[in-house]
Amino acid sequence: LREIEAMCTSMDLSQEVIDTTKQLYKRTVEEKVMRGKNKIAFYAACIYIACRINKVARSFKEISASTQVSKKHLARAVKNLVATFELNMGLMKSEDLMTRFCNRLGLSHEIERTCSKISQRIEELGFLTGRTQNTIAAATIHFVASIRNISVSIENIACVSGMAVPSIKS
Repeated sequence: LREIEAMCTSMDLSQEVIDTTKQLYKRTVEEKVMRGKNKIAFYAACIYIACRINKVARSFKEISASTQVSKKHLARAVKNLVATFELNMGLMKSEDLMTRFCNRLGLSHEIERTCSKISQRIEELGFLTGRTQNTIAAATIHFVASIRNISVSIENIACVSGMAVPSIKS
């Protein structure tokens, strides 16, 4: 549990998310889901699921990078836990990530709201189908910043979102 708390703290997660993660982990141990499997992958999976339950937007890629667990092992552990506990997690949307990205870039709430509305419309129309939520959020911020003549470099957006510059540009 200390290791889980340390991982969550390093990702700046709230106490509520930490507590949910611990509860998920305890349940995982009690139901013997982890037998013979990668424990750290299950720690990461519990963190990911707790974030989704508490509506804290953290992408798969962020959890994977923060916990040093490959996306493949993380995906397998998440799938295992979701099936075992019959969890119903909604899909993460790009608007969920928008607040954090805009705050890190120092953008106003007005810009954030504009970005959220545009990304919501993009998803409704299916323009960027097949792209990750991080990419959609980053591209939307870049689009709005360029239209509004806000000086935010695409490199800064890429750094904050964890996406590559060419992905954002395309």
